[in-house]
Amino acid sequence: MLMKIRMFIGGGFHVLEGTSRGGQREVAMDHGTIILKLQQLFQKENEAFVAEAYREFLDREPDPQGLRQHVRALRAGIPKIAVIAAIVQSDEANRLYHRLAR
Repeated sequence: MLMKIRMFIGGGFHVLEGTSRGGQREVAMDHGTIILKLQQLFQKENEAFVAEAYREFLDREPDPQGLRQHVRALRAGIPKIAVIAAIVQSDEANRLYHRLAR
């Protein structure tokens, strides 16, 4: 399941939930749930971390090249948050999120 988190001023978080195959709904998600999901993600290491980030943010398994690239970055000392930023700011993520937001 792909999740795109949106924050409304004074209203907490709402999540646009859907899949790359279509269908979506907006649901409220409390702060604790979002933090728990992020904590679970950040507890993973290397391949497991990258694979879970791809599943959460791109709704797919990582391709071999992307997996290698991001794991290499992690092993070189790049912070996990930078890897997530690279994934969610990718052209693929932008296309996917714009399609879901319609």
